[in-house]
Parts: sequence; structure tokens; C-alpha cells
Amino acid sequence: MIFNFYKYHTRYKIMNKKNIVLFLAIGNMAILASQLAGCSSVNSKELVNMINNNESIEIDVSTPENSEQGTEKTIEWTQLDQLQTYKDLRLTFDDTLNVVSFGQNGKNGVIYVDKDGNWTGNSTLYNAFMNEKFIDSYWSDTEITKKLAEAASSEFVDVESQAQSLIAGINAYWNLLPDSEPNYSNLGSTLSRAEFMTLVFKSDTPVSEIEENIEFTKAVEGVAGTTSENTETIYAQGVADDFYLDYTNDSLDTVTFNGTITRAEVIYTLVNRYFSEDYSKATGETSTYSDAKNAGNLAEKLKFVETDKESGVTTEKNRWQAYELAYSVSNPDKGLSDSLYKALEVAKKHSLITGTESRWDEGCTKGEAINLIIKTYEALAKSAGYNTNSSQGANAGTAVQSGTATTSTNKTQTEMIASYGVGSGEVKGDNGEDAVTPYSTIDQSLLKGITNPSDIPQEYIDSIISAFPELQQYDPAETSDNVRAWIGDMGVEFYAILTPENVYKDFSEIAIPSWSDMFHKEKSTTSGSSGSNTSNTTNNTTSNTTSTANSNNTVQEPTVGEEDAAIAAMLEAGNNKDTGESSGETGVTN
Repeated sequence: MIFNFYKYHTRYKIMNKKNIVLFLAIGNMAILASQLAGCSSVNSKELVNMINNNESIEIDVSTPENSEQGTEKTIEWTQLDQLQTYKDLRLTFDDTLNVVSFGQNGKNGVIYVDKDGNWTGNSTLYNAFMNEKFIDSYWSDTEITKKLAEAASSEFVDVESQAQSLIAGINAYWNLLPDSEPNYSNLGSTLSRAEFMTLVFKSDTPVSEIEENIEFTKAVEGVAGTTSENTETIYAQGVADDFYLDYTNDSLDTVTFNGTITRAEVIYTLVNRYFSEDYSKATGETSTYSDAKNAGNLAEKLKFVETDKESGVTTEKNRWQAYELAYSVSNPDKGLSDSLYKALEVAKKHSLITGTESRWDEGCTKGEAINLIIKTYEALAKSAGYNTNSSQGANAGTAVQSGTATTSTNKTQTEMIASYGVGSGEVKGDNGEDAVTPYSTIDQSLLKGITNPSDIPQEYIDSIISAFPELQQYDPAETSDNVRAWIGDMGVEFYAILTPENVYKDFSEIAIPSWSDMFHKEKSTTSGSSGSNTSNTTNNTTSNTTSTANSNNTVQEPTVGEEDAAIAAMLEAGNNKDTGESSGETGVTN
């Protein structure tokens, strides 16, 4: 029986807000809307009057011509290895990336590794791109990414290139933003600030319980203490500290939260979240992109922020950032604020945006946002280093033995993992000291560099035989041949990456029971044994975890420690023998 050690049912539904038009206005919002329509220039004096009246402002952003298709799905925030959406796409991704399944829908592989190199079923897109093995062996291989893209192109009818298909596939597999029924990715649709903040949060944050920030909810929903299970609010609050518009001064309110986000804001958020030190050192004086210039402290120039000349006290008017941004996007030729420009400096340094233009004042599409996040992760790993370099996550959970031994001689590596689970490999006695185990004699280092079963040292074969008194009762040569053949059938490379405990478990629960005919025949009269414990032939020799042959030559089921003992960590660097694909590399361009 496998323990269900997952905690993955924390779910929040994201409802579509694209058709919601909200205004929180004190005064003449209709007049402002008409002034901003078409990105026409706005009179700064009129803006000052409006901000002095504390009026909410709708930031009019130019957007690409694109009509959304289909009906947007409801999406649930679910632990990655428990997701059941896009089954065909998910199967292709898992097979191509050599992800193996075990236990209660558990998965382990290059994209299920946390920052410390340990297994996690609750993984994120960030974790994948911070794993050097994923980048070097999979993401940078054009044949691998082609397969991933093809899986997505079979799901979505509105992807027109391999690059688009790959982005759509990543969004679908990692469950980032909702797609639309029946088969649309809508990568060309622009995102609201709420949607983008949700995307950033879910890309780098494992599923967990979230404590609501009541003040944030009040700012973006207009109601204090609202339960935010049906909105992006619960996720967006986790990005608020990195966001350009501040909810504490109402720059981020119901109107702006649901309005289209600019590419400048996207870059600002990603830079502050992942390159904060670089941002703090930016001068605002470095040339960046041909369509961007530093307008300096716009807020002071427009009198949204004022400093008293005598006292030196600075007063920031409510919603000043929203008004500053509204002015900038309606007057792009005059430039953008110093704080936004500095973010472009960092983006240029790390090649987050390629080409000569930033298009900073345009709305950011779903596809662009996902691609920018990926490029940010790639740049972060390049500048700060990867978190890990692991084909499989270590310490992968806890299981208990099933109690039913199989008689199959054909058990695959994947089935073996499913039967055992994977675990820490550490077994302690009652006093907390390292326990004496029946697999202490098994030396895995003897398999290092060996691929051919015939090259397995006899010393290694003997170390396994010595762990099982029942194996020591029969002809040494025949027993050695059986052990060697079993290892060869499973794959020497696979066995080399197992821990001694899992080797012991494989033989005690699978191999030896499947050789039942050998153990039911008369005891061999051949003297001696290839094992080290040759005297254990008819006595009821006992160990704290090993079963023995009794005087009637009947064999009891061997057990592996206490029933709830952790099973050993495995598959740190190996490929699954049955589903393995060739590895290689490819990236995505912006």
C-alpha cells in the first residue's frame, strides 16, 4: 500500500474577467474616457484636476488586432503531478522529458526537482528552468522541443508556428493561464494586470494555502475582506510588492487591475522580482531601445508628486502612479518615467527583449508574457547560476511495502518504481542510531561504469547473495547466474543508480519470489556458497529484517525494516529504460 503523501487539493478557480468593465469614479469618468480614446494627448492640467479629486483613471493602452475565440475555461490551481488536463499533451511531455510515474499519480523527472535537488510533485515552471539538466539535455535540443511543440499543435488550432506551439504547450502543461473551449490557446490576446500577476505568481510558486491580504482585496475589488476564490486576486497579491502600480495608494484599483497591462509594466515586474540588485544599480542614463527615452521624474513634472521648497516634505497624491502611466502611454513620444526606463536598462542588459524596439507602451499578449517569463528564467540562470543539475529528484516521498510479491519475471523499471515508491533511504533504529540492515553488504560502487552484465564483478554478485540466507542454500554458480541475469534484464545502468535498500527490496519482493521453482526443489547437496555467510544452511538464522529458511526448507516472505520505513532515494541521474528518449537542446526567441 502506498501512502498518499500529497497535499494538492488547495484550489482556486479563475473566472474570466475580460468582458467586465468597471469604473470607480468620483466625478467625470466619461469625459476622461473620451479624452483618452485613441491614445490622444491628454492635457496635464486636466489630469491634475482629476487626481486632485481622487478620480479613478482608466489607462488606455494600444492593443494588437486580435479577437479572442471560444469560451474561456475555468482553471483550477492544482499540484503539477496531479493535473489531469490535456492528457495526450501531458503524456507526450512526460515521455519526451523522461518523467516516470509512481505511487498515487506521483511523477519524478527533470521537471519535478526543487531548488535543492529534491523531488517535488508540487513543482513549478521556475524549478524546471533553474535545473541545468533540463536546459542542457532537453530545452536546448531542437528535436525535443519539436516533439513538445507538436503535442501542443495537436491540441490548439490557432497556433501558427513551432514557437507558438511550444509556448501554448508550456502554458497547458504547467496550468498557468486558462485556454478556451473547444481548442483555442488565444496567445495573441492581451492580458489584464490581474491575469499577468496571476501568471507570474503561478509560474514560480508551488500550490499552497494562501492567506488573503484583505487590504489588497479591498483595493482591487472595492470590498473589504472579500473571499477571492473566484478571481485572480488571491494570486495577484503575491506579486504586489514587485508591481509598478501600488495598491496602497490606489494606483492599482478595480479599474486598473482589470485593465490591459503594458509591456513596460511587465518588464518592470520581472526585473524587480528577479533582478532587483541590477535594478537598484541602474542609472537611467544608458541607451536601451530606439522607441524609449527617459522622461525623468514625470510625476513631479506633472505635479502628481510635490515637494515643499521650504520644508522639503514630499507629498504623493493618491493614484499618482496610475496617472503618470496614463500620461506616458498617451504621449509615448515624450518618453516614460525614470523608474520604468531603468527596468528597460536591465532588460537590455539581460536580453529579455531582442531587437531594437521595446514597444513599451503597447499591451502585452498572453504569448509574449509567457515567453518573457521564460527568457527571464534563462537569463537568471545564466547570471546567477542554476539551482540544481538533476535528472531526477532525490528523497522522493515515503511508501510502505505492498505485502504482495509478484511472480512476474518481466517487471519493468517503471513498474518497479510504482511498486516501491521512492524515499530517503535512511533507516534508524529505536535509539535513533543508524540501524543494522540486511543490505549493508551490498556495495553499489562496484557497478560504476559497467554496462554489460558479464562485466559485473563476482564480488558484487556475492554481496547480494550474502544478504539472503535462502540464496546461500543452492548451487553457487547457478545462483550467481540467476542474479547476474536478473540485473542484466533490468539494465546494469539502472541498477547502478539504485540504493542498496532498493536492490534488496527488488530481490526480496520480486526476483526471489519469481524463482519459486528453484526454492521448492530439494536442498542442494553442494557444499560451500559464493556468499559470505555459507554456514547459514539449515538453521533458523535471524536478522532484524531478514526472513530465513526453517528446518523444513520452507521460505518466509522477507520484509524490509518496519512497515513504515522510508524507501531509498533512487534515479538521481538515470533515464527510464522503457520510455527514454534521446536528449538535446532548443530555446525560444522573443
